[in-house]
Amino acid sequence: MRTKVALAVIIVVLVLAVVLLAGAIVRRWIRVLPYPMGEGQYQASPHGRYEAHAFDMHDEDFWGNERDYYELSVLDKSSRKPIRTVRMDPIPGEPRFRMYGEEQVITWPEDSKSVTFSFQGIEVKINLGQETPADK
Repeated sequence: MRTKVALAVIIVVLVLAVVLLAGAIVRRWIRVLPYPMGEGQYQASPHGRYEAHAFDMHDEDFWGNERDYYELSVLDKSSRKPIRTVRMDPIPGEPRFRMYGEEQVITWPEDSKSVTFSFQGIEVKINLGQETPADK
């Protein structure tokens, strides 16, 4: 009889441990579900075919590893698919630049063959003069 009671106690303790562990895993998963997230700006090209996006992003994985980065991309406006994307880490020791705000980061030339992203003394130019997937 004593063995049955001890076995029942062990089973209850194990079930509670599994339920608590599952609850902790679900809670953490819900916490990191919205990542990556960020803010930024966008601007259509002069001829209206492309759209440039500049975002400062923050990501966190299930284990708590965090990463900040910038994402610069050009999309085909008709398909909403990215044509070119550049991801880069912030400059070490510098404060993270916020892409969302009054400062204009994106500059298009009149011919829409390239786009320039300028921030924190950095200039990234993406050339679109070659044939892109959107041209095919």
